[in-house]
Amino acid sequence: MTPTGNPARIKRNDPCPCGSGKKYKNCCMGKAVPARPAIKQQPGISELLQQAQQFHSAGKLQSAAKLYQQVLNRKPKDSAALFGLGNIKGQFGETQRGIELLRKAATIDKRNPDLLCNLASLLYQDSQPEEALRFVKKTLDIAPNHVPAHSVAAQCHNHMHQLDQAIASAQRALEIDPTDAQACINMANLERRTGKLSEARDRLRQILNQPSVRAFLRQRAWHELGFILDQLEDYDEAYDAFCHGGDEESRGIAAQQIQQLPWDTRIEQYRQGFTSDLLTKWISHNFNDDLSTPAFLVGFPRSGTTMTEQVLAAHPEIITADEAPLLQSVIAELMSFDRGGETLPQILQHLDEAQICQLRNLYWQQVESHLGSITGKIVVDKFPLNIIEAGLINVIFPQARVIVALRDPRDVCLSCFMQFMKLNQAMIQFLQLESTIKFYALVMSWWLDLRERLILNYMQIRYEDTVTDLDTQARKILDLFGLPWDPAVLAFHEKAKKRAISTPSFEAVTEKVHTRAVARWRNYEKYIQPFMHDLMPFIKEFGYDES
Repeated sequence: MTPTGNPARIKRNDPCPCGSGKKYKNCCMGKAVPARPAIKQQPGISELLQQAQQFHSAGKLQSAAKLYQQVLNRKPKDSAALFGLGNIKGQFGETQRGIELLRKAATIDKRNPDLLCNLASLLYQDSQPEEALRFVKKTLDIAPNHVPAHSVAAQCHNHMHQLDQAIASAQRALEIDPTDAQACINMANLERRTGKLSEARDRLRQILNQPSVRAFLRQRAWHELGFILDQLEDYDEAYDAFCHGGDEESRGIAAQQIQQLPWDTRIEQYRQGFTSDLLTKWISHNFNDDLSTPAFLVGFPRSGTTMTEQVLAAHPEIITADEAPLLQSVIAELMSFDRGGETLPQILQHLDEAQICQLRNLYWQQVESHLGSITGKIVVDKFPLNIIEAGLINVIFPQARVIVALRDPRDVCLSCFMQFMKLNQAMIQFLQLESTIKFYALVMSWWLDLRERLILNYMQIRYEDTVTDLDTQARKILDLFGLPWDPAVLAFHEKAKKRAISTPSFEAVTEKVHTRAVARWRNYEKYIQPFMHDLMPFIKEFGYDES
């Protein structure tokens, strides 16, 4: 094959058309050479987008996400790709990234009701119900009969304890489409909250009998049904419903995206690494950074941390963080000091004063970013599983005060198993009762070991003591903080009604304290009994062996 071009018109000293870079006379003159390989053309943006949408519709979310990202690499303001990728990130549990992408899409495609509604839904999931309602309104201004938007409105109003508005929105959704699964689940939840248990039970059973209902809605329906059956004292059926919900959730998209952490390995590293020498290293040091000393509220999830937080938040000199992951940025920064394969305690061991101050400053930057002005306030960082990180807290904030929430281990584990929680590397442990109990035993055995070595000032409080004598417990906590008594803490539930609370306890903490949840485990004793040997050390240690 001759070179590309007409050899008769190529001069001896011209560049050879074969692309070698040599002169024609020194290369292909008079020779037959292969043509240059054809350059493979990239698929067009519209072709990529179409294929991404096909994968998305077929449930091939990973493949769809990659193609959406390829579109955005070439066209960053493609609203359809932003919309598609944002939805997938939301389904994967990456809520904040999903919100970011959908917000960008909404600035471009301002009158797409599905886009606006999906953004509202993710904002609701991110505990921003007021902002979510703003996008619900935009959706309904464009499409007044948009059923998902009415459903999101019902969820937001419900979360904000505006039950009349929530019921009106749920009813409107059902008027438009009586078969919509999300609308039916919303109404069942509201019927449960208003005491219409039989109606709620029957409504959910109808939903669960429909095989076409999407998996994530079935998960929610099973959990909601479990709570209703529990209140109807049908405990065997309730347990069965919670098991179904956990099984459905374990097979779901969000669960499949979570990379399981080797919690036992991590805690063993902490057990070996947080020595007395490390924990006392900075105890007498004056950091001279003019930073306040935070307080931490920790404990295994469902141990009463949300109620305790709301009690404290009612005091005018305290501000709380509602489970913002403030310490996680510190841990990420700390790991950047790794000199090669070190554990977190090993990294802490070799840090100098400047690096410790860097971590302390970063923590307070996170606090102020999340809470705004904190002048004159005691900050209480409530994040239950920071009980695992008590050693880290001790090292960088040796003057911190820590409240450790305790509750009967049987009730704790049962409640974790029963709750429908947003999955992450910890909450995924709660999809079965057995794994819940194993995780509890792992975490709390670490706490029992560590507390003997801690230098910081900590106080253990029991949920059962709080609900039977709130006055005494509240005074003990305020004494730990050096704060004067304020009767507002006894009416914490009134203030809680005005707050958007992100945890599953948002319903319970708007009520006066009660003992209905004490010893609930007895209703499910036969299901807990096979794992009692795992819980018994903690039952005895925390004083529940006589209950």
